[in-house]
Amino acid sequence: MSQIVDWEFIKKVANMNLPYHEQYKSKDGYEFIKRERFIFDAFPKADTFDVFRVDRTDEFAPIKGAEGKDSPDSATLMYLRYLRKKNK
Repeated sequence: MSQIVDWEFIKKVANMNLPYHEQYKSKDGYEFIKRERFIFDAFPKADTFDVFRVDRTDEFAPIKGAEGKDSPDSATLMYLRYLRKKNK
């Protein structure tokens, strides 16, 4: 599933009390709990919403950090490459 959201929606849900999702992890001999919040928990609050299926190899563009790999810039670049390929 790909998610494309507009800035107004991001601002609307930024301070919502969304649930935490916990993952039990281990690294370098340490065990810990990773707690994350996901944008999809806010979808019921959207004014409009739609679902579409995509080919993951073409359209998967995660955003997990502010810079570098998996950043908004890298996701934008991946999406633009997809659009160019699709519109040939």
